[in-house]
Amino acid sequence: MNLKFTWKIWLLIIFLLFSFISIFGLYPGFLQKGVLITHIEPNSLAAEQGLKSGQIINYIDGNEISSITDYSEIISKKFVGEYSKTEIVTNDGASFILYSNSSPEITVTNIPKTNVKMGLDLAGGSRALIKAEGKELTVDESRDLASVILNRLNVYGLSDVKVNSITDLAGDNYISVEIAGASPEDLKKLI
Repeated sequence: MNLKFTWKIWLLIIFLLFSFISIFGLYPGFLQKGVLITHIEPNSLAAEQGLKSGQIINYIDGNEISSITDYSEIISKKFVGEYSKTEIVTNDGASFILYSNSSPEITVTNIPKTNVKMGLDLAGGSRALIKAEGKELTVDESRDLASVILNRLNVYGLSDVKVNSITDLAGDNYISVEIAGASPEDLKKLI
């Protein structure tokens, strides 16, 4: 069998190559090790020392961190009620020293390996069902309120937010808010 590479086949090969590069090849998380900081409590010691969401933790007290398992093992052994010094080194070479008797109030996750954005079903997240206090909302008021909540949440730059107006079988109107990658505490603070 003699296979001829026509311009259509070359075009298909180039298209597939660019598709794989856009998904896997040029994304910095593909080769990085560590854990990604997704949330830091605003008034915590970690926030005061300068740790920020989006930084990658590479080392804790000289121990290399390559996954969430490594991070949780080191943190769980370290804090048993006594004050302890913790040195955290991030991917940008910054070093942060925390002196505390409890674990840092940060939320971490594995570094994403692709550019593919996963929603609430795949990445996890939080969902809330909200009912207005002291007033029964009409369907139009419920839709308007959902629109206002969505606009206010978009101010924070959240990428995967769903806000819908919902009516149950009894005729009561609710607002459903879903945020991918957020903890229930994060969602409660935002709302």
